[in-house]
Amino acid sequence: TCPRSPCSTSRARTRWSRSSCCATRTPTARASRDASEHDKLGHGLHEKADRRLADILSPKDGDICLDVATASGNLAIAMGQRVGPSGKVLAIDLAEGMLEFAQRKARAHKARNIEFVRMDAQNLEFEDNTFDVVACGLALFYFPDIEGALQEMWRVLKPGGKLGVSSADAENAFSPLSEPYMAGLRKTSERLNLDPPAYSELAALTRRKDTLQELIKKAGFEGVQMHEEDIPVRFNSFEDWWTYGRGSTWGEILLDQMTEEQRADFQASHNEEVGKLFGDEGVKTATPVLFATAVKPKK
Repeated sequence: TCPRSPCSTSRARTRWSRSSCCATRTPTARASRDASEHDKLGHGLHEKADRRLADILSPKDGDICLDVATASGNLAIAMGQRVGPSGKVLAIDLAEGMLEFAQRKARAHKARNIEFVRMDAQNLEFEDNTFDVVACGLALFYFPDIEGALQEMWRVLKPGGKLGVSSADAENAFSPLSEPYMAGLRKTSERLNLDPPAYSELAALTRRKDTLQELIKKAGFEGVQMHEEDIPVRFNSFEDWWTYGRGSTWGEILLDQMTEEQRADFQASHNEEVGKLFGDEGVKTATPVLFATAVKPKK
């Protein structure tokens, strides 16, 4: 196994939740519940983004890598294929259901150089200067303490090691379908007096190129490189979009608060608004994904 300090059973492992929320309102609980459906959502958007992040990072043969908030394991598998049998990938997540699903997927890929561990990204249970590469794909905005998580990634990265982060914004994911969906949710939430989950101001900063760059620099990294790529996804029909698109955990939590009748009414209203966009070939959407890389100074 990869060098790490002993796990402390007394160490607090923070979940993003508010005391008034039921368990299914936390991203961790939802992820465990929906693990088997994860890769179907967005018709592979997460996998495409994770594979692109692995391409950009290009870990070398023999590298020791950390995948933070691995979800269904796509990024871990992609990095594992690059580091070879002499390398190692540690993949962590808080959602037990996701970890179990990712382990099954890794076995199906015959990946023998990946270890999956339940761990809090804000309290990494590894020694300083352990990893050659640390990566976090489409997850940084979920962390309650984003700055603390980035500092932990800096701590466990070797001097000269590389960080890779990707981020996206639900407001323009799957554009042009996402904008009316999110606007409609806000309007419906106000009308029904729902309790929308509150993202922190820092979470919003991870979704913009300039402010994500500053967060990474503030954590102690240097040589920050930022670029944005549109990842295309096609939805064949409104039903296809409703079942496998939308792409907002915030929105799913709001829908969970609605009664079955209220959800049906919102779905019908949304269909009336965007259904006209679907032609014989459906709708081709584009999701802008931010990719950031940086290095830990050698001194």
